[in-house]
Amino acid sequence: MSTNISWTDETINPIVGCSRVSPGCARCYAATAAKSPRLQQFLQYQTVSKWDGTVEFVESQLLKPLHWRKPKKIFVCSMADLFHANVPFEWIDQVMAVVALCPQHTFQVLTKRPERALEYFKQPKLWVKWYEAAKENLWGAIGEKFGGLINLQQDFIEQPFPLPNLWLGTST
Repeated sequence: MSTNISWTDETINPIVGCSRVSPGCARCYAATAAKSPRLQQFLQYQTVSKWDGTVEFVESQLLKPLHWRKPKKIFVCSMADLFHANVPFEWIDQVMAVVALCPQHTFQVLTKRPERALEYFKQPKLWVKWYEAAKENLWGAIGEKFGGLINLQQDFIEQPFPLPNLWLGTST
């Protein structure tokens, strides 16, 4: 979705929902926006509007960067914290698979939960998990782009780590 946020070009929300974790959450724009009539028309926001830790996965949002050829700065999860305790690592794997598959874009992730981000990124052989996530969950959307599983696997093997197109920051 195009945005008025000055430091990014697009936002995608493959995960929505969160809960307050610090004093910095007191005036959370996402908690307010999730209750707005503009967003309540979408089912995923109806289930998370209480901002009580309920999270939803929205695959259609995740697939958008795969179709954008022109390089963009993309704010990931402007309506959630990707590293919230209720977000399964399998969902994060799918997000990171898209980051790995789209080196032309810069993906911007902000979290108030850096400890969980560290727990995630300390796992061994993450590229294998990302490849499996792409193969199992994204193949229908990316098959034509990559031409086959062999090419896809090679693309993941050749990825530098950490991913140079992933900007990970924390906000308080």
